[in-house]
Amino acid sequence: MKRPILILGVIFVLIGSLLTAWDYNSRPACTCASTLSNESVHELRIFNITNGGIVNGTVLAVRVPLMGQNLTVRDPERDVYVVFNRRGELYLPKTPIFFRRIQVDGLGDEKVEVYANLAGGYVFDVKPGMFVVLESVDAIQFPLTRYGAELGFLNPRGRIVIVDQNRTEIILGDSIEIPRLNVTLHGEPRVLKVIYSLTTPKKVWIDGYVDLGNGRVTYYTYGIDLNPIDETLPALVSVERGSSFTAFNYSHFRLIEGECPVEKIGPEGPLSLSLGLLMIFAGLLWRT
Repeated sequence: MKRPILILGVIFVLIGSLLTAWDYNSRPACTCASTLSNESVHELRIFNITNGGIVNGTVLAVRVPLMGQNLTVRDPERDVYVVFNRRGELYLPKTPIFFRRIQVDGLGDEKVEVYANLAGGYVFDVKPGMFVVLESVDAIQFPLTRYGAELGFLNPRGRIVIVDQNRTEIILGDSIEIPRLNVTLHGEPRVLKVIYSLTTPKKVWIDGYVDLGNGRVTYYTYGIDLNPIDETLPALVSVERGSSFTAFNYSHFRLIEGECPVEKIGPEGPLSLSLGLLMIFAGLLWRT
């Protein structure tokens, strides 16, 4: 009886080993799903709200129909107040400050023109009706990242440069000039977008429209051949000193790795292995 039990034990061990090995090797390779997430990195806007209205952003300045040299601005939700000082037509805090709501003392229900930074750092100054590049810098550069990025300008003026191994200047005044493409578009620039996308990785796109007056506009789209800076950084967009706009947004894509599910092996292999080992153990202990 001892010998048959040992033989059966060895057979079960072999079967269990084969089943376990097959279970591991037959599973498909884990292919984790990845997605691209679009994130707003920098956003500047000028907008009008009724006194006491919602901002939910960092306030750089306000414009209100008051004449004093300073004014008190409150956030009723956070129970804080800040003194803003007059600079020309605008009132500015000593440093930019976050407000959920904004309420100007002594204004009543009048409109408040708010200059707000809704995302990003403080690299722009304010003037009546516009944001401008700080005078303390030569230019502000934004990367066109490898997974895609977009910059959008409303009413842009000045000079914007796409920097890869070459330099593509976009000159914005009473018209748009792109010397590298030998392009001149007459009319006031209203919208300008600079777009890099994985769908066309060898080009940077310039898109927008100019205002010809009397309700007439001209739309444009130009593709610029890209000579990347390196493998990880296709290009930079440089907003030069003196450039201005009434709204700005910079967003880029980043890769989000999906989680691989942990697959369990089937029970057949381990059960056969366990049964076989028990039978071998029993056979070895058999005394007859």
